[in-house]
Amino acid sequence: MQEDCNAVILYYAVGGGWGHVVRASAAIYTLRRQAFIQKQQPVLVLYSSSAAAQVAFPEGTTLLKVPDDFQQQIDPYRNWLKHLLKSHKVETLIMDTFPTGIIGEWNFLQAFPSLRLIYLARTLLWQAYLPFLHPIHFHTAFSLELLPDSQQTYLEQHAAARHHLSLIYPQKASSPLPTLPVNSWLVVHSSPPDEIASLVAYAKEIAQLEQVKPYWVLVSPSQISNTVVDQQFAFYPAHLLFTQVQKIITACGYNTMQQTEPFKEKHLFLPFPRRFDDQVWRATLRKRL
Repeated sequence: MQEDCNAVILYYAVGGGWGHVVRASAAIYTLRRQAFIQKQQPVLVLYSSSAAAQVAFPEGTTLLKVPDDFQQQIDPYRNWLKHLLKSHKVETLIMDTFPTGIIGEWNFLQAFPSLRLIYLARTLLWQAYLPFLHPIHFHTAFSLELLPDSQQTYLEQHAAARHHLSLIYPQKASSPLPTLPVNSWLVVHSSPPDEIASLVAYAKEIAQLEQVKPYWVLVSPSQISNTVVDQQFAFYPAHLLFTQVQKIITACGYNTMQQTEPFKEKHLFLPFPRRFDDQVWRATLRKRL
């Protein structure tokens, strides 16, 4: 990974948890592979999550962490973003999830008419996000999953070109791939601890109903003291373990639901409340399809 470059593609992956940075890595790889962006163009990824250090990015990608207090210092932060666009001579801006940023921080884009704007759309709690939405028109919008009608209508009205994009996730592990017992039930969740405990409890209820006694594996960077499992470790990317296990137990975040799609018959899931992500919508779709 390059440490510094004058990137001409800026990828905005600001948001909590692992989701935005994991999706950024997959999106950059996929967009290059399908020639929506040029392979030789360097990419600068702006991020806020500490998980970024654990995620492998394609060659030619530079990471830059945004100021920790950006939500409390919104006007200085907007000036910082404007300076970044100019100093790096950005030609293309890719917005992940939030059309004008997680708190509307990109409300000034009309002042950069030559900027090529790309939007990667996953499901949003649209009414919750509307107060942060500002006028914007995208050159291209990519639907990363089936979207609610209100969000799909927005894309139709605010993007010159629209495509569906199926992301390709990395197949290389950050460490040697562990071998798990054939009767393993795999719980995958990064945080918070109470959600991890809920997933484990839910899975154990299912195991009891099915009258089986699995070998319990928890993949998480969080240390959980009050949840009894047979084995716990951190491993990225966790989807490389899916072929080994009898059951996969997860929440309903975008990346997880995409990665478990080929394993639907052995996937157990629980949606959790999020400020903007509609995990209930995603869980309902999985049950219907």
